[in-house]
Amino acid sequence: MTEAMLTDRLNFFASFFKDFYGVDVLSSPVSDELLQWTRSFAMQASLKATLACANSFATSDFRPDLETVSVPTLVIHRTADATVPTDTNGRPAAKVIEYATFKEYEGAPHGLF
Repeated sequence: MTEAMLTDRLNFFASFFKDFYGVDVLSSPVSDELLQWTRSFAMQASLKATLACANSFATSDFRPDLETVSVPTLVIHRTADATVPTDTNGRPAAKVIEYATFKEYEGAPHGLF
C-alpha cells in the first residue's frame, strides 16, 4: 500500500475504494459519484498522515485489548471483504470478546451499506 500511495496516490485510492465498496462483487454497487467523493475526501489528508494511518492499520495488534472488553459488543463482518479478512479479524475478535454477538453479511464488501 505504501509503495502504491507513494507512486500514484490518486490511482491507489481509485482502485482501493472499488475493492472497499465491492464494485466487482455486488450486483448493485455504489455509484461512481460515491467513489469519486470518497476518493476526493481521502485525497484531502496529507500524504504523511495517510501513510502513517496505513502503517498503523498494518502494524497495530489490538488482540490483548479485546480481552478487556466487558460490555455487549456487536462484531459485524462481510464475506466479500477484500480489505480486512473475516477469518483473521471478525471471527477471532468475536470469540475473544466475552459478550460478543457476531453478525456476518454474505457477499458484502468492507464498505457495507
